[in-house]
Amino acid sequence: MPAPSSRSRQPIFPSPSTNPALQVLAARERLAREANEELSQAGRPGHGGKQFLDVLTVKRILTLREGRNGNAGMSDGEIEKALGLKKGLAGRLGGKVFAVVD
Repeated sequence: MPAPSSRSRQPIFPSPSTNPALQVLAARERLAREANEELSQAGRPGHGGKQFLDVLTVKRILTLREGRNGNAGMSDGEIEKALGLKKGLAGRLGGKVFAVVD
């Protein structure tokens, strides 16, 4: 019978910090906590604006930016103020790359 090795044994499972599936689950959990916190703080003084958006809000941002019926579109700053968004959020959606199709 061989003698036990003095080297430490390697774990059978990968480390949680390097396991991609666990990293995805942890990120999802963190984002859900942040979104719930934002929702509970919405409308209160000192709230910095929304940073988590639903699809309809994204469509609204793009529509306001584009303008309609010959009207000029709004600037990102105007859109953020009108919709109560965190400063700089509308700009992160990109320039006039997207078009809203009804």
